[in-house]
Amino acid sequence: SMRIMECVAQIYDWCYDLLRKEDKYHIACAGTSKICKFMLYPDFPPVGGGVMVGNMCGSIFLIAWASMSIAIYDEYTEYYHVIENIIVDQLVPSQNFMISSGEHPQGSAYGTDRINMLLYGDMIFSAMFDNEKHLFDKESFHQACLTFLHMIRPDGEMLRIGDEFNEGTRYGGLGKTAFFGSYLYDDPILKGFAKRDLLDYSKFYIMSLTPVMILIYNKTDIKPAPLSDLPLVQYNGFPMGSMYARTSWTDPDAIMTYMKIGECYSGNHEHRDSGNFQIFHKGILASRSGHYGHYHHPIDLGYNQQTVAFNSLLIFNPDMKHSPKWPYCGGQRTDDDYSEEILNYEDWKTKPNFKSSKVLYHDYKIEDGKLKYSCLCGDLTGAYAEETVSEVKRYMFSLNTGRSDHPLAFFVFDRITANDAKYKKSFLLHTQARPMITTIPSSGKTCGMITNLSSRLYIQTLGTDATYTKIGGEGAQFQANKINYERTKIDGEEFVFNFNTEEGWGRIEISPSKPSKTDCMLNVMYIAPDVDYSPKLVFGESNIMPFHEAVEIKGDGYLGGAILNNAVIFPENGIGFDKEITIKLPDNVNHCYVVGAKEGKWSVNGKDILTEDSILGFETEAKEIVLKLRD
Repeated sequence: SMRIMECVAQIYDWCYDLLRKEDKYHIACAGTSKICKFMLYPDFPPVGGGVMVGNMCGSIFLIAWASMSIAIYDEYTEYYHVIENIIVDQLVPSQNFMISSGEHPQGSAYGTDRINMLLYGDMIFSAMFDNEKHLFDKESFHQACLTFLHMIRPDGEMLRIGDEFNEGTRYGGLGKTAFFGSYLYDDPILKGFAKRDLLDYSKFYIMSLTPVMILIYNKTDIKPAPLSDLPLVQYNGFPMGSMYARTSWTDPDAIMTYMKIGECYSGNHEHRDSGNFQIFHKGILASRSGHYGHYHHPIDLGYNQQTVAFNSLLIFNPDMKHSPKWPYCGGQRTDDDYSEEILNYEDWKTKPNFKSSKVLYHDYKIEDGKLKYSCLCGDLTGAYAEETVSEVKRYMFSLNTGRSDHPLAFFVFDRITANDAKYKKSFLLHTQARPMITTIPSSGKTCGMITNLSSRLYIQTLGTDATYTKIGGEGAQFQANKINYERTKIDGEEFVFNFNTEEGWGRIEISPSKPSKTDCMLNVMYIAPDVDYSPKLVFGESNIMPFHEAVEIKGDGYLGGAILNNAVIFPENGIGFDKEITIKLPDNVNHCYVVGAKEGKWSVNGKDILTEDSILGFETEAKEIVLKLRD
């Protein structure tokens, strides 16, 4: 019905000189009343939703009512002024803030769907000003279009972020996003992707991308450019707090990592996934799980949108009660004041989910055109219920080793202070295939492994004695708080199940073995080939000896780990380093990275190094390192 209103507006506008007065009257009546009764919000002005997220924030105003009110402006001016006031005073500032980070928070599927409406509305309005004025902030909206391209994995699929319906559809509406963005921002990379995805402009979407749009908005003077012209790393700050990093845009065996702090939670199709990460190498390794079939279906409320479906943290308070809508599983906040959809920017600022998490550090290094490392650290405390925790910090550090056999090491340091020592803390690692857990014979410590049949990801825990538990498979695939949320029919309709959903087998849960109010836990992961070429590797559920064992590095004020000749050090207080640090390294370490260093001039064993970042990285042959912050 919204697209029908737009079509009626086009007829009114394009055939204006051919229409009689009574024709215009009848078309205007049909466009502003008869069609509206079939819309989700049939009133004028449309009411019932907000201008931040949901169905009200795009097509109803920017495609349907904007088109109609502009077309009939000469005869019925009052419609335009009502709609213009809503768009300019409410929708525009809300969306400008929502996307100010350069990323749409509704994910890789609904995000493109929402932004397509915003971009198309901008195209309609900017045309009235010879494209010299825009509704929305050009810089952030332009970057948001490019961020969707950063979500494309080396296998051509998109990362599963938010409620997903892209599976098996090859990018969903991303071709439209790129096409509209190339027009608004004269971007050759977006133009190149749109040209390729839309099959040289021969692929259309009924009522949303038509041949007429191609004829009007295709700027033939923009020369298409490849995705490889994009940078290897994209960081999006407040209010999102996310980082996309890859080793190559052209190598099919490239490594890709995604890290999210999630500084503001917007509800709707965004999930409770602050602190989440994903790792891709020759297929997804550390994945998300769950499947979006119906909005707010029991599996959506109980599992898919909850923290338990992500590579994040659970802190389970047995005294917490379920909210009327959201079952409690120990994840991030689900109270009604936090979980309801945001109506507008001013309302958002009064909610606890506004600035619920905070990025502490972010950094990355590209050397000689190659990605060396990427890092994202945050304070997630506000994302969890204050009745349960007083502190949740997560530091994520992704290190590309340059080795063909073990190309990536990934470190996650968590500092958690619960209000009661009995509250169970769990590190989550999701996988598409059944994982393995074993004991390392040389040390007696536990090791886990997940595979995608082409590559493996090993995980070992440092800093605390930990218990590993597998949860998944038939009957436990979507389990939260010992309840498995099965797919069921809704009003007799089968649960939507598309191709290649990547629902996942389940997860490994890693928890400190002994109760404590405060725990510091460092999980060290690394990639290895999924082939048995090493005499050290023994297959089988009882023994999957890893290629390399992570070594704990612990001292006054720090906790770190060494793997593959590299050491990464984190601040045990979860805040950072601002004075002298003495670190003793294992014999085989020759590269060291200290995360959370205060900006300024530091010395390493008396040799000055200058940093304006939060990471001190250096080569070393010495086994005792003294770091000092100079005045």
